[in-house]
Amino acid sequence: WFYDSSVNDNRNDWIGIGSDGTGPHVVIGVYSSTTKISSWIGPSTWQPSTVNRVIGWRHFELISDATKVDMLVDGVLIRTYVGTCALHHVRVRGNSGSATAHWAAISVTALPGP
Repeated sequence: WFYDSSVNDNRNDWIGIGSDGTGPHVVIGVYSSTTKISSWIGPSTWQPSTVNRVIGWRHFELISDATKVDMLVDGVLIRTYVGTCALHHVRVRGNSGSATAHWAAISVTALPGP
């Protein structure tokens, strides 16, 4: 869960998963847009979604299986990365500006395979 305290700034708050350095990093958060939740699949550029930023708590999910990673905001699919992204680490970024970032209830859960 991420608390978005403003919709009028260029914050740099995100959560992502990554491989051991040889594969992609998949990230969701607020970064490249002052009005939209964005995603990033590295190495590439940030891509704004169709989900508007609003003041309040937002639920970010990264759901990965052996073939893809789905990125969801409040249960809405905003982007899918097709390809292997082994879960090696989870990274959380707080705002690099003057505002405070609020994160809560961050969890990693292994789901049963097919």
